[in-house]
Amino acid sequence: MFTAIGLMLTGIALGFALRSFQWPELLGRAISPTIMLMLFALGVAVGGNETLMANLPVLGGKALILTGACVAGSLICTVAVRRYIESGGLYLVLYDTNSFAVPVASFLGCAPYQFAVRSSNIGFAGPGVIKETTGMDIPPKYHRSYRALSRGHIQGIWDRRQIRANLKQALLTMGGRNLYYR
Repeated sequence: MFTAIGLMLTGIALGFALRSFQWPELLGRAISPTIMLMLFALGVAVGGNETLMANLPVLGGKALILTGACVAGSLICTVAVRRYIESGGLYLVLYDTNSFAVPVASFLGCAPYQFAVRSSNIGFAGPGVIKETTGMDIPPKYHRSYRALSRGHIQGIWDRRQIRANLKQALLTMGGRNLYYR
């Protein structure tokens, strides 16, 4: 484990020192094929392990049960949140720093009231993921909060120094009449 961490830290230092050269970009293109090769090697190793292959039906069954439980739990939470909002509950999200993928795609992205701190970045996928999957560069500052506001993703931008006052105002004025703290 220390070897792996040491190699990673050495690679970070080398990449930082040589960031002006062309070859770090070429190495970036090699990441996906390297991961695919490693997954293939893992598959060969799993297929060659007799004990693991003999227990695969049991392990696969447990994985299937776990997956089903996770999906069922997500559905139950979705219904609970929907009933909460429909009964007048307040569902407010404040994005701070970087919010990509899971937070935006999960329950947070479904909130009727979404705000962001001025310095935050918001997006379904980060710049690196977009570049790797589409091969296209995104414009600079594409994920900045003011761009999310212009696209209608959020309802407002809050200054970090005003979060407490804005949150108090939001709790007093947003949501239905049935909120317990009114």
